[in-house]
Amino acid sequence: MRKRGWNDEITETLKRRKKEAGMADRSEIDTMFAFIDIDEGRSATTNYS
Repeated sequence: MRKRGWNDEITETLKRRKKEAGMADRSEIDTMFAFIDIDEGRSATTNYS
């Protein structure tokens, strides 16, 4: 679940949400959870282990 939006059926939704939020160029936003964190002012967590 931590990788939701990364190379799955939600990937296109994540791309659209990033574009709508003006964050399309932010490569560190690779999951929906990272998007939500950054959108709410937190740093993105990318520890998938």
